[in-house]
Amino acid sequence: MLLHEYLEKAAGEQPDFLFSEFENKKLTYKQADKLANKLANALSGEGITKGDRFAFLSKNSVEMGVMYYAASKIGAVPVPINYRLADKEWEYIINDSGSKLIIVRSEEYTNRIEGISENLTNIKKFVGINSVIQNPLWQDFYKWIDSQSEDKPSSNVSEDDDVYQMYTSGTTGHPKGAILLQRNVAANIRQYLSSLTLPRPARTLMVAPMYHAAAMINMCGCVAIGGTLVIQEDFLPNDVVECLANEKITHTI
Repeated sequence: MLLHEYLEKAAGEQPDFLFSEFENKKLTYKQADKLANKLANALSGEGITKGDRFAFLSKNSVEMGVMYYAASKIGAVPVPINYRLADKEWEYIINDSGSKLIIVRSEEYTNRIEGISENLTNIKKFVGINSVIQNPLWQDFYKWIDSQSEDKPSSNVSEDDDVYQMYTSGTTGHPKGAILLQRNVAANIRQYLSSLTLPRPARTLMVAPMYHAAAMINMCGCVAIGGTLVIQEDFLPNDVVECLANEKITHTI
């Protein structure tokens, strides 16, 4: 199966079951799939096609989770960025990946991206989420996607296509862009599910950073069995303990 097909399957079988809980907001599988379709269509409207890269800079969020599935629907390749890096490292990753568009969540990060925007040679559009956007450089994320169709976009994605490009920590030089194919992620999901005996319904705590492959596979494995993503923006020990105690979490990474 292709990555987005796991979301579509769950949305078809259990449309009203919870896909995610984040910041006291809940999203059903039907809503998540429609949001992914709208984002995929918005990306297509900006000329993002199969194989094209776009960057995503955010702490954990529901938009980041949906983004992976939206990109898969059209064969676009997300480049999730470690928000803990320095501005120059962001600049290198964005340029090295050839990203044509960037989506940024939080005013802190939009302000920092503005500071290096003139050096981002391939970026044609800047999109901000939950930011007080005063600079005309930026377009608000939800205004950008609101006019888009909720219908699934047409595409010709195959299991041999790239599904995401994540950068290493670069301990011996510049970070390196590691690319996974659709078939790689599908194999990881199968291995994940065969190695764990997860109760149904599954509820996973998404607190590991979603720009990292471990959190990505945890998310994909949970969605593959129609579970719920309980997303925390960042690791705060007291919040994690409270969540584990009160939110019926079945597993986490």
